[in-house]
Amino acid sequence: MEKRFTKTGPTSSKLFMNDFSPEFSYEHQYTSGAAFGPASERAKNAIREHDRQIMSEIQRTGGFESYVDEHPEVLTAFTDRKPFLCCMDERTSEGTIHVPGSGIGIEGEEEKNGFKERLQAAGVEGVYSHEGCGAFKLYAEKNGIANTRESAEAHTKKLAEDLGIEYKGFLKTSGEHPGGAVYYDTTGRLDSGSLIWQKNMPTGFTISRSFLSPTEAKAAMVLAVKIAFGEKGHGHESFSEKHPLTLVGISDAFHKTITEDFTQEFIRRELETCYEEIVAAIPEARGKIFIDGLALPEKIEGEERVAA
Repeated sequence: MEKRFTKTGPTSSKLFMNDFSPEFSYEHQYTSGAAFGPASERAKNAIREHDRQIMSEIQRTGGFESYVDEHPEVLTAFTDRKPFLCCMDERTSEGTIHVPGSGIGIEGEEEKNGFKERLQAAGVEGVYSHEGCGAFKLYAEKNGIANTRESAEAHTKKLAEDLGIEYKGFLKTSGEHPGGAVYYDTTGRLDSGSLIWQKNMPTGFTISRSFLSPTEAKAAMVLAVKIAFGEKGHGHESFSEKHPLTLVGISDAFHKTITEDFTQEFIRRELETCYEEIVAAIPEARGKIFIDGLALPEKIEGEERVAA
C-alpha cells in the first residue's frame, strides 16, 4: 500500500478542459440529464486513459493537494448550492451528499435516526434513488426482495417524507462503473458530478464520511472497492502497483458544520484502517491501493473563509 506521492514519477502535459474527445466527455449527462456510464469498450478505454493521464499529472506535481494548487478551478466543485442526497455511485452524482444507496444500508433505529439528524443539520433538500444500485442489490438479497427498483424508490421516498424534503427522482445509468478512485469526503459539499470535477479529476466513487459512522463509512469504502475490482467495474486485473485504485481523503477545517474534527491526520489513519479491511475482504487488492489526501485551502473563488 502506497501512502503518498513523491515529487518524482511520470510526467505529462497539463490538462485543459478542451483536451477531451466528445465521446467520453461527461457533458452529455450533466447538461442534458442523459444516462451516464461508458456504454462501449471504446468509451471505457477512453475514460481509463483520461484518468491515467490525470493521475500521471497528479504524480508529477507530488500529490492531489499540489495538483489542486495548480488547478484551483476544481475547487468550484465544492458548493452549498446542491444539498441533495444521492448514492456514492460515480455514474449518478447529482448532489453533494453521497452514501451507498442513499442510506439503504444503515440499519438500526438509533443509527437511522442519527443519519436523519445529520442530514437535517446539513440542510438537505432532496434525495435521489437510481438504477442498478449495488447497495440496493445487497439489501434486496439480504431481505428477500425481488424488485430492487421498487425497493430503491420506496426507501428514498420514505426518507424524503420523513425529512419533509423533495424526492427528486429515479436516475438511470448506462454501462459499467468507470471509477478508479474513491473520494472520502468530510465536507459534505463535493459535487463530484460537476463537469469541472469530472474533466479535471480522476473518475471515482464519493463517500460523504461526515454523514456516516466510522463502521458505516468503512463498509461503504469496502463496497466501492469491491465494485471497482469486480466485473461491473474495471476488474482486478486493471489495477496494479503502477496503476492503483486511489483513496483520497478530503478535509476542510474552514467549513465545519459538524462536531467531529476531521483533520488530515485523522482521515489518513482512518483510510489506512480501511485499507486493512479492504484487503481482508478483497485479497487481490493488496498492493494495488494508493492513499492520498486533499485539504481545502483558505480561499475558494476568492472568498475568505474562517475556521469554525
